[in-house]
Amino acid sequence: MIQLTDQSKPIRKGPYGPALVFVPKGQEITWIDGKDTLLAALECLASDGYSQAPVRHNGRCTGMLEVSRVLQALLEQPSFRELASAMPAGDLTSPPRFLGKDEWIDQNFDWLADDVALAGSPEQLEGLITPSEVLRHVNDYIEAFSVIAEIKEECRELIGLLYPSEQHRAMLHDVLKRSLKTGAGAFLRLKSEQFGFQHNAILFSHPELFGHIEPHVHWSRMKLEYELKRARYLRNDVMHFKRQAESAEVDRLRVLSNQLVEIERSVRAAQRVNDGQ
Repeated sequence: MIQLTDQSKPIRKGPYGPALVFVPKGQEITWIDGKDTLLAALECLASDGYSQAPVRHNGRCTGMLEVSRVLQALLEQPSFRELASAMPAGDLTSPPRFLGKDEWIDQNFDWLADDVALAGSPEQLEGLITPSEVLRHVNDYIEAFSVIAEIKEECRELIGLLYPSEQHRAMLHDVLKRSLKTGAGAFLRLKSEQFGFQHNAILFSHPELFGHIEPHVHWSRMKLEYELKRARYLRNDVMHFKRQAESAEVDRLRVLSNQLVEIERSVRAAQRVNDGQ
């Protein structure tokens, strides 16, 4: 086994990128100065339409000012309770935004502009939906998509790394043709980026080909084949929306993805050593 000097975490390839990628371009942060009065801070939040904003003191971010926490603190003040007890709640309501209980959440609703959707109708309210609930639900779907894409990308990288020439690709074609029992005249894609999960499972578990990565992996050939096949079946279910991947299944996909990343790193390290010689 090649011992890598780089002990950092595997680089993930997919839509879940570094935090900085998700910061909107040209975003301007609304700051609350720690020395501002509470009234001025609330007026600032109301003016910009925010429910919270970062607070800074002497040029450093020292925390977040949240309207919900402010209200909780104000409710403890007798004078505020006296004012609030005289004001009808209906005087401060905003227009409701309804989504029919059978209406899809991505239709007729702007989740960037509205904080909450009311599921149902004025006569029969079924519940409240917040952007965080939408994100949690969507994430359960797209995380499996993301890790599946990472695995496919890592397989492509490894095949391109281990078998870079036209002669190599012809050899891979022959292995696939024999394993899939495909006729001599049938078309099999030779570009590694076009291989599917079935192709990858065959290639990485082939006795001769597995020998090329065996020094770089702590799994057995049977284990790698089994995990790639499991990933293939789950991929078919998820990509065709037959069912939603469970958390344990996504975790297992992540283990496979990280294993492939480590194999790639080890192979590259070994090639650098050989090139140096």
